[in-house]
Amino acid sequence: MTSLTNEQIMFKEKILELEKENISTINKSDDKQMVAKIIRIYEEMKKNDNK
Repeated sequence: MTSLTNEQIMFKEKILELEKENISTINKSDDKQMVAKIIRIYEEMKKNDNK
């Protein structure tokens, strides 16, 4: 079992929340938007870690 930092746990929870919101109505355009959101969240968290 791996130990995750609080930031990694928060990122994982945000991703799971996005997936739950979109799972029932997902289509190709939604999929691309969700990937873009995941990347934005990841980049924000990465930028905040560097501060």
